[in-house]
Amino acid sequence: MQADYKVLAEYKKMVDQVSSVYGERTKETIIKYIDTTLKNELKKTKIISSLFVVFGILLTPILIGIPMIVVGAVLFYIGPFRISRLIEQYKELVESDTSLA
Repeated sequence: MQADYKVLAEYKKMVDQVSSVYGERTKETIIKYIDTTLKNELKKTKIISSLFVVFGILLTPILIGIPMIVVGAVLFYIGPFRISRLIEQYKELVESDTSLA
């Protein structure tokens, strides 16, 4: 897997934060943190994109709604894809990290 430097830096910062909060550096703790935090981000992205679509439909008569519908649709399809890919990259980094117990 080829992870870019930005993802690696975010991963190292995340591991340091999780280990300082929970007091342990284990793979299970990091994976649990990834599952709870990033999956909640995924839910928030879907809710926000759905709200864009709903408000876009309501505002369609004054022509502001059409761009909002488009933005909502794009967020609904691209946002979760990017977050899912990030979750997979983090999990692969956790599995290959030898500094974790």
